[in-house]
Amino acid sequence: MQPGLPAHLNTPAYRRGMLKVDFYVTGVVLLLYLFAFLDKANLGNARVAGLQRDLGLSSTQWSLVLTALYPPYMFSEIPVNLMLKRIGPHILLPALTLSFGIVCTFQGFVTSYGGLVACRVMLGLAEGGLLCGIVLYMSTFYPRYSFQLRCVFLFSATSLAGAFSGLLAAAISKLDGHGGKPGWAWIFFLEGAATCIFAIAAFFLMAPSYEKAWWLKQEEKEALRAGYNSSGRGEEHDAHFTWAEVFSTFKSPFMLMMLPVFWSNGLILFGLAYFAPTIVGTFGYSPIQTQLHSVPPYAVVFVVAVISSYYSDKHGIRGWNLVVFGGIGLIGYAINIATSNRSARYAALFLQAFAGYAPSPVLSSWLVDNTAPFYKRGTAIGASYMATQIGAIISTWIYPTVSFQRRRCAFFADRDSRRSLVSSLSRSRKRLATAREPPFP
Repeated sequence: MQPGLPAHLNTPAYRRGMLKVDFYVTGVVLLLYLFAFLDKANLGNARVAGLQRDLGLSSTQWSLVLTALYPPYMFSEIPVNLMLKRIGPHILLPALTLSFGIVCTFQGFVTSYGGLVACRVMLGLAEGGLLCGIVLYMSTFYPRYSFQLRCVFLFSATSLAGAFSGLLAAAISKLDGHGGKPGWAWIFFLEGAATCIFAIAAFFLMAPSYEKAWWLKQEEKEALRAGYNSSGRGEEHDAHFTWAEVFSTFKSPFMLMMLPVFWSNGLILFGLAYFAPTIVGTFGYSPIQTQLHSVPPYAVVFVVAVISSYYSDKHGIRGWNLVVFGGIGLIGYAINIATSNRSARYAALFLQAFAGYAPSPVLSSWLVDNTAPFYKRGTAIGASYMATQIGAIISTWIYPTVSFQRRRCAFFADRDSRRSLVSSLSRSRKRLATAREPPFP
């Protein structure tokens, strides 16, 4: 039984229905996001496999390639959330996934800097609204007190994708030369094709609401709706769009305080996603060994994220988890700055991964739990993820590709960002929690 669910609503029909929602909602969107993150971050693996060398790109050109994804990505997030209810999440989300799967596949044919930049722009446009749309979609199925545990499995897709991308890239790179194509091209071909196949399947698996879910019985629909309404979200079932509701989002003190927190998390998260293989490559490993050594930090952080989010849901706590993860990240960055020892720096990468990946589900569930009604929540999610992407843009420029001394500058920047995150969360935790009653502290 989830905390906050009234005992009289915890019926067998509710439990059966929630298991089906976990499978058809969380299970499907987790895979959509996993493929999205793979298709976005596999550029780092392609780089290790020789993409930058084969195209003759300088460090500045490489950073521009990474940056090109984010402007269209950012500015598509709020519009997608505002269109989600009108078009239907069961149509819009798989369509976005199919679009960026096709773009990812065609990245394998690029032969120039300009072609790669064009592909990244189209990838950002297609993928931009997916994550915020998924989070908003999930918030229409789960009560406030059931959302965090499911959210962690969604965001665990980033750590799983990080782990799988290294393993997949190591295996796919062995196709180097097949069909006259280099190994990095095969990474794009195969991962993009897999994305397209699952996107087509998602059209038939997803449902827009309890009432239209073909996989739920009538008694399960009624039990789930009663449980959902008990958490204070029932008034959103027939929400109507107004611009006043959209603009009211940016008058909320809670929202204004959350934006820099999301920005800081984006700086850390995407810095690691794009450059962890490159950082590990400086340890002297071969390209395939580099891909494999990139896996363990992500696997460990997945376990940590699941445990911490279970605790967060059980006790109704959000802020303290973020403070702890931020503190762990500070230790990791301090070690990386202080030493050039290979073993110590690899151990520090685990701590940095804790700080980059584990906070994401906590932040999103905290935002969703304390923002209503529907279109205000959709705007808040989109704006917060835009702040995350601004951090991602900065991360593409603060990790140079050359000397260890220059990479220390990036570690200083990330460390200071994480320090400011810990400080702001420690000061404002109680104020943020009062944005909506009953709050999650």
